[in-house]
Amino acid sequence: MTDETFSYLTVAEGRQFFTLMTHYVLSKCTQYLYTVCPSDMVLKTAEEQNCLIALFLGSMNIVLKKCKRLILNESFEPYG
Repeated sequence: MTDETFSYLTVAEGRQFFTLMTHYVLSKCTQYLYTVCPSDMVLKTAEEQNCLIALFLGSMNIVLKKCKRLILNESFEPYG
């Protein structure tokens, strides 16, 4: 379980660039067959030290340094 302020991790087709989006930012994008967002969005690369990107890519060394973690007890039921 992560405690992040962003709701969406947006991934470019080639998995080279990423951006973090809130519901508000996503609402500014045009969503049809493809999702097209305003050009002022900041793109991040896989090398950047970001928790969500590291989780997506499986970069555990970055995950351990950058992600806030919440330890849950054994009785936790997964949601899904």
